[in-house]
Amino acid sequence: IFDTAGLIDGRIYDLEAHLDRFLMSAERSKLRVSPSRAEMRDIIVKTTSASGKRDGSIRYWLSSGPGSLELTPAAGAEPGFFVMVFAGLVYPDRWLTQGARVMTTTYPIKAPIYAMTKATNYLPNVLMQMEAKEAGFDTGVFIDADEHVGEGSNMNVAFVTNDAVLVHPTFDHILAGCTSVRLLELAKGL
Repeated sequence: IFDTAGLIDGRIYDLEAHLDRFLMSAERSKLRVSPSRAEMRDIIVKTTSASGKRDGSIRYWLSSGPGSLELTPAAGAEPGFFVMVFAGLVYPDRWLTQGARVMTTTYPIKAPIYAMTKATNYLPNVLMQMEAKEAGFDTGVFIDADEHVGEGSNMNVAFVTNDAVLVHPTFDHILAGCTSVRLLELAKGL
């Protein structure tokens, strides 16, 4: 499994929410968590500090550890926890002024257990993104069997209606984005 937290002006964005989601993904994946949450947080913070970067992304992974070529984790294998700090994803400035060009994909949306678990199997997301680029769009959006909007290739989707109402898919069949959840919590307080 993996997760990614933003690094903005030397600060890690919403790390606790990202760790919550990371640990839920580990539980859904039946991965044994080691090190502890506090130790993971410490490793992430120290790795970020050692990187010297002030802006970018922090990606971290948990694996079942080394083992055989069988599908299940090897007996006695120690989980592996890895952290990488990188420049981050850069979206075109025109997305902020003109919006992104988006299409619905022909690829089926992932089943909820796979969509809600942030695992490294991003093949459907990759294929959707490739399809969108080949068709001249910036990104794609999954549509479920009932033709409801799901999520983008690597981001949540939301709409602001003409009446200034924020509308978004429910998080019962897609990944709950930490920023989306935070915005919804802030909106409830208004």
